Amino acid sequence: MLEPHAEPIAIEALGIEWEWEDTPEVSLCVVDTVADAVRLFNTYSPRLVASMISKDVTEQEQFWSTINSPFVGNGFTRWVDGQFALDKPELGLSNWENGRLFARSGVLGGDSAFTLRIRAVQDSPHIHR
Repeated sequence: MLEPHAEPIAIEALGIEWEWEDTPEVSLCVVDTVADAVRLFNTYSPRLVASMISKDVTEQEQFWSTINSPFVGNGFTRWVDGQFALDKPELGLSNWENGRLFARSGVLGGDSAFTLRIRAVQDSPHIHR
C-alpha cells in the first residue's frame, strides 16, 4: 500500500482523530507562539489531554493556565489511558470502567460548581511509554 508521507490539510481538520491501517497518522501544525498553539487546541481538538515539551517555566505556566484540557503534562500523554496506567491494551472509550478518566471531575458547592484538572510533571528520563 502506498501512502503519501505528508499532505496539506485544512486548519479545521486538526481535530480529526485519524484511523490508520499499517502506519500511524498524525497532524502537525507549526505555530509561532504558545498562545497560537493553545488557541488551535482549544478550538479544534477533542480537548482530552495536552502536553507541551519545554524547559521554559513561564511557557509551561502559560500553557497550563490557558489550555482547556482536564489532563495536562510536560511529556508523553499515555499516562491518561489504560495502556500506561493499568498495563492493559488501549481500548479507547471502552476502558473507562477500569479507571480511565475522561473529563474533569466535578465538585458541587452550595452555590457553585468546580471542575478539577490533573497535571503531570515528568522529570525522570527513565519513565517511558
